[in-house]
Amino acid sequence: MVHTGSFTKRMVKTDRGDYSVGFKPNKDGFDLTMTPKQMDAEHRSFYAGEDGVIHGDDQGPANENSPVVK
Repeated sequence: MVHTGSFTKRMVKTDRGDYSVGFKPNKDGFDLTMTPKQMDAEHRSFYAGEDGVIHGDDQGPANENSPVVK
């Protein structure tokens, strides 16, 4: 996938500073997650599906049922 469209070699690395990034295909498209290495008041987790709506959670891993980030 590297060098296909806007997908760069840098994007392959899932360890992104304070966060770990996850990408998972599913029957409807994909799930993208960003989970902090240390959950605290300054770091929350994020989830986005193919619809582009970003969800966030400051108590644990975010998912499609987490509140929408405004």
